Parts: sequence; structure tokens; C-alpha cells
Amino acid sequence: MSARAAPVPRRKSRLRAVHLVSLTLMLVFSVMFWPTAVVLAVGMLPAAAAYVFDQDSKRATTMTVALMNASGTLPFIIELWTKGQTLDHAMALVREPVTWLVMYGAAGIGWLICFIVPHAVQLVLAQRTRMQITDIENRQAELRQVWGEDVRQRTASP
Repeated sequence: MSARAAPVPRRKSRLRAVHLVSLTLMLVFSVMFWPTAVVLAVGMLPAAAAYVFDQDSKRATTMTVALMNASGTLPFIIELWTKGQTLDHAMALVREPVTWLVMYGAAGIGWLICFIVPHAVQLVLAQRTRMQITDIENRQAELRQVWGEDVRQRTASP
């Protein structure tokens, strides 16, 4: 009898292949576009931190912070591409405090969105519920006026 290894589920093997191809492409592009990789590595650190600390299976916080962080990093990537993609220019961008402020500030706005939006939604839903309760109570009062207080009596359950 030969001992067989447990078959790897097809989905996991496909996911591993996608990760391997993605990592390979990232390494190739990092070598080809080294100055861009430097700016991205520095600029996207908050997104990496969000990925590490986000425990949700859907990674909503990671997506929010990463997309806001990318929106703050993109202007500097475009500037790097339009003014010459050299390592000197990339380092000059990284040395500028305004660059850090914009990139990390955008990521900070992403974190604020993650912290504020759930509370805002909760407040809106609570207010809507209060308004619905008030509407129901007003409707009940109207019905009592039309039908009288006998409508309000409850019947005893058998």
C-alpha cells in the first residue's frame, strides 16, 4: 500500500497559483520600474499596516485604507513618470515632507472613514427607527379616536 498525500482542494491550489503569479509580476515590475517601486513602498506602508491589523474576513478596512492611500500616492507616481523616472527624482519625492503628508494623510482619511461611517449609519438608523415609532404611535392615536378606547383593550389568551 502506498501512502498518498491528501489532495489539495482545487480552489486553494488555484489561489496559490494566483498569489505566485502576482508575486512574480510584482518582483519583475519592481526591478523594471525601481524608482516607482521605491515611492510605492514608502507611500503604501499604511495600507500594509491596515492589512496586518484588519481581522475581518472581507477586509473592508484594508480596502478603504489602501484605496485612499493609493489616491494619495498616485499624484507622486504620475509626477515621477512625467518628470523622468529616475532614482534621484524618486528619492527627492520621498524626502519632501509634503509628499509624506499627502500620502499618509489620505490613508488617515481612510482610517477616519472606517471609524466614523459605522457610527454615522447607526445614528441614522436609530433616528429612522424613532421616527417610525412616532408614526406608529400617531396612527394608533388616530385609530383610537375613530374606533374608541375599546380598541385598545387586549383580549386574554386562552
